[in-house]
Amino acid sequence: MPRWRLIMVLGLILSVVGGHLLCIALDRQYWPFSQYAMYSGLQRGPWVTRTRLYGVSSGEEFPLDSSVHLPPFSSTRFVYTLRALQRMSARGPRGRARFQTAAQWFLRRYEESRQAGRHNDPPLDEIRVYQIYWKIDKWARNAAQPGRRRLIQSFVFPRRQGS
Repeated sequence: MPRWRLIMVLGLILSVVGGHLLCIALDRQYWPFSQYAMYSGLQRGPWVTRTRLYGVSSGEEFPLDSSVHLPPFSSTRFVYTLRALQRMSARGPRGRARFQTAAQWFLRRYEESRQAGRHNDPPLDEIRVYQIYWKIDKWARNAAQPGRRRLIQSFVFPRRQGS
């Protein structure tokens, strides 16, 4: 095998492996490299947690489904985004400002979906992000009812605030 071909093959292998290692180290997902977040967490203890977005309208709270209420987000990408927003908002005022920008975007997408007739839910007054906890049940009998939840962040829609 010619030397140039060997160097080219080794360079390709090193760039693929290096790309994956860089994504893992930076906790980022750049296609085609990924840290495979779905498989990277070890579940310890009796609780399973998820980050979920809820809408509030006239005091009534309901979960938002990313594929119905907030297209073009798939539920997997949506949860990844919520986790990133959660980490950002915990870092102080700048992170909370970014969360509010994202919340305004979510509200805009929700309204566009509602006006396009994709769902018949009411206009939102507020968006809330919760960390939801389920006690592990091997038969998943409690799948519809989480054991507890913790409010992470909320955003009141400015136009409807105080109405």
